[in-house]
Amino acid sequence: MIFLEPSFLALAVAFIAVTARPMPEAWFRLVLGGFSLAFLALCLGPAQIGLLGGFVATGFVATYLARRHGWRAAGPGLVVILAEFALVKTAGLLPLPVDLAGVAGVLGLAYVLARMVHLLVDTASDPGGTPPVTAGRYLLFTLNFLTFLSGPLQRWPDHLAAMADRQPAGEAARLAALGRILAGYAKILIALPLCDDLHDWLVLQATAPVVAGVDLGALAARLLGPEGPGVVVVSFHLMAATIFPIRLYLNFSAYMDIVIGIGRLAGLRVPENFDHPFRADCLLDFWTRWHITMSRWYQDYVFTPLVTALHRRWPSPRAMELQAMAGTFVTFLAVGLWHDVSLRFLAIGLLIGLGMIWNRGWRWGLRAALGTGGWRRLKARGWYRAVSAVSAYLFLSGFVAAFTWLYGGAPMPDIAPGPLAVLALLPAALWVLAGGLVWRAGSAWMDGRFVPRRVSPRACFGLAVAICALAMVAALKSEPIPEFIYAGF
Repeated sequence: MIFLEPSFLALAVAFIAVTARPMPEAWFRLVLGGFSLAFLALCLGPAQIGLLGGFVATGFVATYLARRHGWRAAGPGLVVILAEFALVKTAGLLPLPVDLAGVAGVLGLAYVLARMVHLLVDTASDPGGTPPVTAGRYLLFTLNFLTFLSGPLQRWPDHLAAMADRQPAGEAARLAALGRILAGYAKILIALPLCDDLHDWLVLQATAPVVAGVDLGALAARLLGPEGPGVVVVSFHLMAATIFPIRLYLNFSAYMDIVIGIGRLAGLRVPENFDHPFRADCLLDFWTRWHITMSRWYQDYVFTPLVTALHRRWPSPRAMELQAMAGTFVTFLAVGLWHDVSLRFLAIGLLIGLGMIWNRGWRWGLRAALGTGGWRRLKARGWYRAVSAVSAYLFLSGFVAAFTWLYGGAPMPDIAPGPLAVLALLPAALWVLAGGLVWRAGSAWMDGRFVPRRVSPRACFGLAVAICALAMVAALKSEPIPEFIYAGF
């Protein structure tokens, strides 16, 4: 993982040291630009840098022309940018003479694309209201090493404001930032390996379900008949699948903790990207808390324009909810293809989109049946919120399990659809309910625990030593450390 390599740690320490003192904005931009180029040199090869440079140059030219000619220039520019992105992402599927798939390997290309599209569309829509774009500022906006690999997706005005308002971090801000970085490394080096061990144990139980000397498969066969062992296998696979969203969260949020902490030590405001997603009460709530900057980007540039266009075409108030469902479905198809232009990610977007439509339809139906007041009272009840939260998490885990069976090489369960198949959900549901209660209580207790209450140089030094100790543990670990998953998108 790039964040545990000595070269990155040295680059981060040098950047923090250089930016610890006041300097004019222009000088800070030069410093940040230099360190961003150094970061690109660390994680990309010459061919990758060349590809990235051409991609970003196309976006800058399109944005420059959009400021002069509006959508007459922005429309073709947007098509070219999306075509370049699709060409790189589908390179492995096309008979091309150049190995673009290998060239694109570690680029966070989708995040660069999102920034470019945002600035191009906003410039074309309001040329006078969007702050001017220069080549240097455009490069820094798209290639800032703190947000390059996987966001957060900072907007152009917010980026300019963060640069203009930057001040060296005070003692309290340094303490909070060091605590944030420590939390990130603790997630990578402590929490993630524990999740992996639990996941592997559950998968092992699915193949040989013997717990505390009790053969659960044989017991299920006696109680439920020939399909009993299949129920046990499905239950353990579902419980293993429930670990994957947590693994993904720890992996992704650890990266966010580290880059946000580094940014704050340098006096930069980097937007938050998570808001306790596993405290969500339903699937719709989950996606407002997960990868927040990406969710807002899709809301602004895909969902809202699409629903607005549908409402203009069919302005009936009765059709508004159906239009919102259609917009939600198309948005999540786009999210799947944004991660990777492939049938697998298209299917992921399709499944999540269907789940979101079901959630919207369920809420719509209950509101129609109970009235607005009755719906609000039901939604406020603890048992309903618990059932809703468990159902949402089981949905996420269910399609993870399905993809494990279809693409991950796991053997298909020997169980026919019916009541017994539904019975397999019960252990997973109880597992999710218990885990959710523990997670909520634990995360509430952990809030701020990595930051000492007293602000002092000794506390800052202690946190810095703890971060160095975790980095040394990473260097001495014999087993591989999980890679940063989102860097490949």
